[in-house]
Amino acid sequence: ELGQDYIIEIWEADQSIGESYFGADDYIGNHTINIGSCNACVAGNAQIAYQISIENINPVPSFIELDTLILYESPSTPLIENDSLQGQLFASNTSAYTQWYFNGAPLIGQNSTLLPVIQSGYYHLLSINEQGCFQSSDTLFIELNAAHIQAVNEDFFQLILDPNAQTLRFEIPAALIGADISLWHLDGRMINTWKSEQKKEIHSIAGLSQGIYIVHCTQGNQKQAQRFVVRR
Repeated sequence: ELGQDYIIEIWEADQSIGESYFGADDYIGNHTINIGSCNACVAGNAQIAYQISIENINPVPSFIELDTLILYESPSTPLIENDSLQGQLFASNTSAYTQWYFNGAPLIGQNSTLLPVIQSGYYHLLSINEQGCFQSSDTLFIELNAAHIQAVNEDFFQLILDPNAQTLRFEIPAALIGADISLWHLDGRMINTWKSEQKKEIHSIAGLSQGIYIVHCTQGNQKQAQRFVVRR
């Protein structure tokens, strides 16, 4: 430390050549160190030499940085009800945004509180608030039963797919004239919807890609569903 005096004390070493001159444990003398160097300086009856190097060690810089962390609450757990009569799931206690999942994968475009059930499997809903925090509902396993999705009476509609998968013919009983018809892809996307107007109708499906599709026919409390496969 600059400005501080240091003293060097000189003692003879036992079991060395100095033993014959000074005897055992003799104190030879001392020297006050001056910053710099010394050659042939006197310390008692001994001469010493030393050189001092000074290194300035700068302090290590430190930084103090303040930031603000905002924590938002997670939304409430959404609740799912299974309306087996209508063949749909209804979600309540939801936040601003919702996303339905089927067998762990998101259903494209299914972001409302209602979801038509078109196949057996595991369903759950993600509820997301305005801050992006989310909460998942319990997972429900839905088993589709043909007895539940078909009409109480035995008036069933029929689907006939042409061999080239260009048109789909509907044969509809009189009791289902005026029924709501909807066409869905198996992944949960609704392709089209319309009302039945006559017993036999032909609709073009030339624009459909290869895959599995389901047609729902709903009239009051009656609900039917049939599946067809498009191969290109």
